Amino acid sequence: MNYIELEVETTWRYCNVKAGKKIPYPAGWQNNPKHIRDIDSTNVGLLLGPVSGGLIALDFDGPTAWTWFDQRIGCTLPRTVMWTSGKDQRCQMAFRVDQQYWDWLRTQKITHTKDTLIAEGEGFEFRWTGCQSVMPPSQLADGRQYAWLTSPTQTDVADVPDEILAYWLTMCNPEPTVAETVEYPPVTEAEIITLAQQLKALYPTLDFESWSRATWAFCNTIGYADGIALMRYHYPEQTPGEYNNLKSSPRTSGRVCTIGTIKKMIAARGNKLTRLELELKKKYNI
Repeated sequence: MNYIELEVETTWRYCNVKAGKKIPYPAGWQNNPKHIRDIDSTNVGLLLGPVSGGLIALDFDGPTAWTWFDQRIGCTLPRTVMWTSGKDQRCQMAFRVDQQYWDWLRTQKITHTKDTLIAEGEGFEFRWTGCQSVMPPSQLADGRQYAWLTSPTQTDVADVPDEILAYWLTMCNPEPTVAETVEYPPVTEAEIITLAQQLKALYPTLDFESWSRATWAFCNTIGYADGIALMRYHYPEQTPGEYNNLKSSPRTSGRVCTIGTIKKMIAARGNKLTRLELELKKKYNI
């Protein structure tokens, strides 16, 4: 196959795709990225996400996908690499995403069940890690051949527009519903330290969402600097600068969490452990 256009993009990685189909192979293809020179199949798939240098493909699948985009995001689409499978008003557009956002993003698909602007059988997709997009000059069994609308030899891949990135980030990281209806009395410094110790004992590690909420809970209770210092002591940074970026990051800034957040986390894990202990005692007679 002639892959001269794909050879231009040295950071892109690929997978084999079955002849006449869109099915990648072999099993585990997501974890075995190939250079274009190593592809030995009739069709070829482009791996998306960090593996290809932070590449996203926006997939417009039908006329209502364009309507959805115009009404929900509504930004001007810059010139970038584009390709199509040959169906009317269906194409994919490639954009680059800055590395600081990679870990926050996931593939998101909008269908008629999620948004009434989308007709049944059509859709719009933010294609990211775990996805592959079939590329030109691959061919399908019905005779359609993937073709470039704008190839990498004709233009550079554009940076993803801010409006698109902001919408996508919000889809991937919706603000949690805050239901802090219980009024908690003021807590002393000793009680704060005890709560931090209990949190660490019950949660030796925290996922990103829990870490963010817990950090803001302490910051909103005892002040930003003291809250950061307390959390940093019990939960050292996993990546450089994550505490410094707490205020500026779109994903973590301004969380409305209180000391009640910490108490609920402790109670939830404590109750879970208690139930587990009872089950173990019953099962093993201990």
